[in-house]
Amino acid sequence: LQHYLREVISDPVRSAYCKLRVLCRSLAGNAVYVLTVTVPSTSLAECKAKRGFLEFLLSDLPDARLLREIFIFKVIPMLNPDGVVVGNYRCSLAGRDLNRNYRSVLRDSFLCIWYTCNMVKQRVLVVSLFFHSNVVVYCDFHGHSRKNNVFMYGCSDQKDASQCLQERVFPLMMSKNAKDKVSCGRQQCSL
Repeated sequence: LQHYLREVISDPVRSAYCKLRVLCRSLAGNAVYVLTVTVPSTSLAECKAKRGFLEFLLSDLPDARLLREIFIFKVIPMLNPDGVVVGNYRCSLAGRDLNRNYRSVLRDSFLCIWYTCNMVKQRVLVVSLFFHSNVVVYCDFHGHSRKNNVFMYGCSDQKDASQCLQERVFPLMMSKNAKDKVSCGRQQCSL
């Protein structure tokens, strides 16, 4: 993945749409990268999906150009470099499942998660204050021990009906446009 990121950044066409930086260092000192994909500034089974997603975003296709004009994409290609280096696909170097610790306030135990959450919170604040908009989607690409293809979770707020409807739009659009990958039958989801 790091080789691929260097390849993207050194490509004059694709690098025009993205910027690579280190978000933080993991417990073992490995870099956790964030790739920002958007309109060029004036002044990545999982790896394949990530890579396909990034290839699309960085392409010159009309849909990719339109998405870059409308949205800012913050991409962290690998959130668990320590775990991956020692052969874990879900657990960190400390043996903890990072997906179960998004609410943890233990910064030093879950550095990558802590920095990711803070980046999202900061983005939400900046986007809502200056652009009168909101973070639209947070995507976490990773394998699952029992589920295949694409599945999605939402952050439903039962008190806010409009928010409840808004978070169902993206999964519904995905199910309509990728029927072979996203299933939304009565047994699979509750849209």
